[in-house]
Amino acid sequence: MPESGPAGVLHPSWHRVVLKLSGGLFAGAEPLGISPDVVAHLAAEIIAGSLDRLGVCNRLNLLLIHEAAWGALLPVALEALRAGGVTASLPPHDHALGHEWALDEGHEATVTVAANPILPVT
Repeated sequence: MPESGPAGVLHPSWHRVVLKLSGGLFAGAEPLGISPDVVAHLAAEIIAGSLDRLGVCNRLNLLLIHEAAWGALLPVALEALRAGGVTASLPPHDHALGHEWALDEGHEATVTVAANPILPVT
């Protein structure tokens, strides 16, 4: 439960958040299935909302995109990163995928973007 701080500002007492989205949300105006436009919109919103703490270790650092969605979602991700003033580190990487950019002076506004072939697709 969040704790109230100065001037009524909430300070969460948790350290991680899991975001679960219902299947119906992904359908958009489609009667069945998943709307690519809705997925792209949600991806852009989540990325943009994760960039507000550059230079802090708990902001977006590694963005994995399933290889089956790479072609469709990479342009969306790159635009969201660009709009947030963030540089994408794209494959092939000359660093570990888990590189902590917040601690890399001069590269705090960088996010590693990689394709992930092992995320389950259902």
